[in-house]
Parts: sequence; C-alpha cells; structure tokens
Amino acid sequence: MRVTWISIAIAAAALIVATCGLTAYVLMRRQAQVLELRIADLAAELDGIVDAPPAPPVPAVPNRPIITIEILNPIELASSQVRAASLVGSWKPDAITKMVYNEAAKQISSQLAEEGVVAEVLIHAAD
Repeated sequence: MRVTWISIAIAAAALIVATCGLTAYVLMRRQAQVLELRIADLAAELDGIVDAPPAPPVPAVPNRPIITIEILNPIELASSQVRAASLVGSWKPDAITKMVYNEAAKQISSQLAEEGVVAEVLIHAAD
C-alpha cells in the first residue's frame, strides 16, 4: 500500500481538527468551572439578601386632601433676599435649600394662622 500526499494531508488535517477540538473543549470546560464558582458565590450572596430584614413599609397616603409645595428655585430665591446666599449656594446648596424651606414653612404657617386656618406645616426631607 502506497502512501500518497493526499493521505498525508488528510491525516494532518484530521490531527489539526482533533487538536483544535480538544483545545476548545479544555478551554470551555475551564470557563464552565469559573462560571459554576461565580453562580455559587451569587447564590450565597442571594441567601444573605433573603435573610436581610425587610425594607421599611411605605408610608400610607392619607385619604384626605393634602397640599404639597416644592420650591423649584431655592438658590435664586435666597440670592434675591440675601447677597451672600449666592456665594454660599454655590458652595453649600443643600444648606441654602434647607434654610429657604424652613423660612417658607414659617411664612406659610404665619399667614395661615392670620387667616384663622388651623394647619400643620411640615417639611418632608428627601433622604
């Protein structure tokens, strides 16, 4: 039996294909092991989350009408009243916003009381 160059080429191609297949299998198996470890870590993390205390309940919305006021320009408003507010507002905008809301709540409460309105004026902080 004579070996021809076609037989050698076919054998070489088969060897190359087999080597590539084996390499791909080994690499995919390693990746599968890494993924299995990651899944185990995520499952353990999920167990920790499930065991965590529940989130606080959402406050119930009262069944009576409520008026909500949001001041959309607290820095500009403060700057129009006090010159230094624009400087402080660029440095500490939250502090200026808090002061504007406190002053607005005082003014609203005072004006309502002058009109004989019994009202509770509250500031709900966004945490």
